Amino acid sequence: MVAPPDSPADKAGLVGGDIITSFDGHAVASEGQIMDLLEQTPVGKTVEVVYLRDGLTKKTLMTTISEAAFDQLKQVFNNRPEGKGVFGFERDRTKRISNPETKTYGVRIDLVDPNGPADLFGIKEGDIITDFDKTPIRTSEELLSRVRRAIPKNVVEVGLLRDGQALKISMTMGRGR
Repeated sequence: MVAPPDSPADKAGLVGGDIITSFDGHAVASEGQIMDLLEQTPVGKTVEVVYLRDGLTKKTLMTTISEAAFDQLKQVFNNRPEGKGVFGFERDRTKRISNPETKTYGVRIDLVDPNGPADLFGIKEGDIITDFDKTPIRTSEELLSRVRRAIPKNVVEVGLLRDGQALKISMTMGRGR
């Protein structure tokens, strides 16, 4: 999951489910290793990040920030007056879909809250969410993060697969705490 909004990873275009294989020229084999590399990198340095998404190698640039700046981004997000977006699903009732043979990647929704925003705008149980407001969705945690980031009462576009058909549904976000 890439959180909070406007964090270095977010600005670099990374999403939950991406696998970082290289950071600033150093091979990465574990999450602990990437954390060590981040701690050793000077604040404000722009580094190349190589990662895997859907089996494809990609590159991006990321500029580091201080831990205090990162904490401030989290605090601003957690206290924003608009509240957090609500979609109408249970994270525990989803399944990550990763099928390279059919090039199907996303998160299947196994429970849609009756009369929740997703239900009201036509999202159904069994739909595979592939992107949320133009951001690729590859994990349940990333979907939840993107939903919470959405501004309540704003319209977002949800890309999904239903019975093998790609659909785009525009929906108005609900409001949570």
